[in-house]
Amino acid sequence: MRVAVAGNPRLPEELQPGLASDSVAEVRASLSGNARLREEYAVQLAQDPSRAVRKYLAANPRTSLTLLETLWQMEEPEIYPGLARHPKASPDMLAQLARQGDLPTRSAVAAHTRTSIEVLTELAQENVYEIWCGLAANPRTPSALLEQALKTASVELTCRLIKHPALVRERHRPFLNLLVAEIQPLIAANRVPTWLRQAFLQYSTALPLEIVALFADSPYWEERYLVVRRPHIPVTILQTLANDGICYVRDAARAALEKLQ
Repeated sequence: MRVAVAGNPRLPEELQPGLASDSVAEVRASLSGNARLREEYAVQLAQDPSRAVRKYLAANPRTSLTLLETLWQMEEPEIYPGLARHPKASPDMLAQLARQGDLPTRSAVAAHTRTSIEVLTELAQENVYEIWCGLAANPRTPSALLEQALKTASVELTCRLIKHPALVRERHRPFLNLLVAEIQPLIAANRVPTWLRQAFLQYSTALPLEIVALFADSPYWEERYLVVRRPHIPVTILQTLANDGICYVRDAARAALEKLQ
């Protein structure tokens, strides 16, 4: 119960002295993470014998920069994850944490909005799922790094990336590029799944133009015909299909070219 009281965001200040001196480390740790913690008790808890207390204190957004630097100088790896999550951690501190910390610490650095792009790029080179999740949670992660994350083939990670601001600004173009790269060899080898063919036949007018254009190389003339009938198909594709072996495709392609001219 004292642990719950110490972590309550509406904790009265008059209760803090007793909780800061509580005999149970879990109570002091809960208090050290409370956003209403007063500076004088934060200084006291920074010297606490329990590292768990300092770990929570390091992540407390109310912890001052001076005290945060004091915790960093202690060089205790156990409190690194807390430092990496502090909203005011400096870019230099985050860069050092990325190189010295364990995986949870590096993941927290990847998610921190004050981490430099250079450090984010270094973390991405590790190609570790936990770090990709951190990068996906960081609104400052460049889209180029997020495109690499898409190649991990993780459904959970993909769902996180869909909502990322960088990809939303690009109208999810990296997702489309990845889909095109996956479909193209399937069409070339005539191994397109049945569900995809049905989706194309039923929704060819609604699918992105990049996806529709891939079916210009389909072995099935019905699909090539639907490509020709789609507006805004590139002229180079129409010129190729204007010499198609099937008269329906050929005539439709020539009519589309005449209309353009």
